[in-house]
Amino acid sequence: FFFGGRTMAHLLTEEYKEKEAAHFASVWEDLKAYCLSECTPVGDQIERIEKLLDYNCKGGKMTRAKTITRIVDLKDEGATPPAKKAKLSKEEDPMYAAAVLGWCLEITQAYLLVMDDIMDHSETRRFQPCWYKLPDVGVGLGILDASMLRSFVYLILKKFLGSKSYYNTALDMFNRVMFMTEVGQMLDTLSENMKDIKYLTLETYMNIVRHKTCYYTFHLPMALGLVVTGDMGTNVTEDEVREVAFAIGEYFQIQDDVMDCWSDPKVIGKIGTDIQDFKCSWLACQFVKKASAAQMQTFRENYGKDEEACIAKIKALYEELQLRKAFEECEEEYGKTVASLTPKFADKCPVLKLAIDMLWKVTYKRKL
Repeated sequence: FFFGGRTMAHLLTEEYKEKEAAHFASVWEDLKAYCLSECTPVGDQIERIEKLLDYNCKGGKMTRAKTITRIVDLKDEGATPPAKKAKLSKEEDPMYAAAVLGWCLEITQAYLLVMDDIMDHSETRRFQPCWYKLPDVGVGLGILDASMLRSFVYLILKKFLGSKSYYNTALDMFNRVMFMTEVGQMLDTLSENMKDIKYLTLETYMNIVRHKTCYYTFHLPMALGLVVTGDMGTNVTEDEVREVAFAIGEYFQIQDDVMDCWSDPKVIGKIGTDIQDFKCSWLACQFVKKASAAQMQTFRENYGKDEEACIAKIKALYEELQLRKAFEECEEEYGKTVASLTPKFADKCPVLKLAIDMLWKVTYKRKL
């Protein structure tokens, strides 16, 4: 299951990506078969459970999962002879364990997205209708289905990694990061429900982003990979991983907010709803910070309303304050921040340095 990827350049070759995709697909079938075997009480609804898993867990870019497997693959650095790798059983193969952890992250992501789409009244996700929007699902079943996805994560971890020395550490990381993410979801939803402009501040925004996005999107994948390789706690601390994860995660979410406002849904795979949902977004916070009294009046009259005319007025206000340019300046600053945080890992934990470089390459200046 090792692919022989030893440099970031190799990780980006088509040959590597094809082997990587095949590996994940194989592991997914094992995990799905196990999950379905645990669902015998549902009887003839077993096909529905299979659809729940495939519809919501597959189809993403899998950046989180790939971060884990690539850290593990890079760590090997040719130390394990190919002949020995070929003889490794699934239980012995660190790349199999890494892919299991990767899929657990993808299932966690699916759980969060199903719930988030319900709370945000979203229409599409990954170029298809949101799960709860399907005729045979709806809000009630959608919530139950999301909870089932979350339960699958813990069943899988115990079944496939329960004998690993790092099982308890990985389990604790999932539990803590899930809690942090739910704190972020709560803060995000509360700010949306209160519809009070006093909460549209950058301080509030960053608190939401760090909890809702940074922990599970960037901190957890890097931390899990380093737990499998044995680097966590020996060559690098979790605080150091968190620091760089927050920098990348903050930028990622700011970028996502800009995409929600101005990107073509056909390109990003979803219809933006931040304006009509009264989201505490980076654009809204920047606007409130810079707007004149007259601009604020127009903002109050239109923000949070699901009407095309109101949405258009808010976007026009953003253009008046040149928030696209403000984002470009912000983007450059985050580039400098990430560049300043990574050099120290070149010697003490080279695999983390390579992982950060890889994540930044696919995140920085994503197509808007």
